Amino acid sequence: MRATKKPHDQRKRGYTDKAINDFLNRYCEELDAGEGVSRRGGAPDEVVRSVSERYRARFGLDLPSTYIEICKREDGIARDGVVLYGLVTRQEPGEEFPWTEGLLENYDSHVFEVGDEAFIPFGHGDGRYELFGLDGMDSRFVRVLRHRRDRMKTYPDFDEMLRDMFLIES
Repeated sequence: MRATKKPHDQRKRGYTDKAINDFLNRYCEELDAGEGVSRRGGAPDEVVRSVSERYRARFGLDLPSTYIEICKREDGIARDGVVLYGLVTRQEPGEEFPWTEGLLENYDSHVFEVGDEAFIPFGHGDGRYELFGLDGMDSRFVRVLRHRRDRMKTYPDFDEMLRDMFLIES
């Protein structure tokens, strides 16, 4: 699947967004303090490079810069029933199922379950009934109902979607 219109926001922003940076700092501090799930840690540079290249080859787009920066620090976020997928699937020793699948594995699972090649899920909401991701039909980040793909909300870029996912105040 290749995007049919202009690619999503590809500005090199990194941590210039203070609200997102503060959220990530708090999240990592909570994990370090033993609250919630354990830290996964950041994705190594070679993983970031590999997944970025595979994503670009598969979809003709670059991963959002904020997503990459988050994954370098903490490869995936799970908070209050909302999950931002990491770059790769990681399964802890002794766990029957992985904490979460990686971005491209989630795409493959979504295509298998729903048959929708035009939607790239970046995360899911409460109970997995809603998905957050990129709609390849118009290159917009959106929130949709999982199986019916009814669009619930459209975002101007990845950062706004992330703010809505985790209720980050600007």
